Amino acid sequence: MESWIQPYLKGGEVIDQSESGYTNERVAIDWLRHFIQHTEAGPNKPWKLLLLDGHISHEAPELVIMANNHHVVLMEYPSHLTHILQPLDVGVFRPWKHYHYQAVLLALRSLEFEYTVSSFFRDLSGI
Repeated sequence: MESWIQPYLKGGEVIDQSESGYTNERVAIDWLRHFIQHTEAGPNKPWKLLLLDGHISHEAPELVIMANNHHVVLMEYPSHLTHILQPLDVGVFRPWKHYHYQAVLLALRSLEFEYTVSSFFRDLSGI
């Protein structure tokens, strides 16, 4: 994963992974700290809205208290509707999914069987 992510990092990003590979309270709290830092949220700042899925880690008491103390309102999407309501899934990633599909088809027609994320970004301008 580092080979296709590392060259694009600018220095303020955080990439984290739990031992199990799934999100947990520690990852959620670390992410909220990053969010607070980079949105300059705080007790004397305007309130911010953070949209979350209904994962149990987003209800951890420490996370809820930290969000409230930094004027961050946590709002969960209704159960089983995240895929429909998430703005990035609908407005941003749907077109990328279409272009990725087109790029993979083009690669298969060209007999390029080892198609990677780097290959996709290379081919994106030609689609």
